[in-house]
Amino acid sequence: MVSAFSSRLNHTLLNLSLPGPVLQQVQTDEIKLAGAQVPDNLDAGTRAAVKELIGEAFIFGFRIVIFICAGLSLASAAIAWLTIPMDSGLATQT
Repeated sequence: MVSAFSSRLNHTLLNLSLPGPVLQQVQTDEIKLAGAQVPDNLDAGTRAAVKELIGEAFIFGFRIVIFICAGLSLASAAIAWLTIPMDSGLATQT
C-alpha cells in the first residue's frame, strides 16, 4: 500500500512543480498515507491541490490492495475447487 501510494503521489506531485524543500517535506510524510500533512507555507490553491493528490494517491493504493485481495480470493477458490473431491462426503445425505 505504501509503495503504491508513494509512487502515485510522487508522480503526480512532479506535475505541480513544487519547490524542492516543500516536495521533500511531503515525501517525508508519505509513510502516514492519507494523514500526510500539507506544508503551511503554500498558497491556498496549491495546498488544496496537494491535499487532493494525497487523497487520490491513497485511493489508488487502496484499490491496488483490494485488487490483490480479490485475485488471491479467486485463486484460493479455484485451488479449492480443483483439489477437493466432489464426493468427499461433505454433502448431507437424505
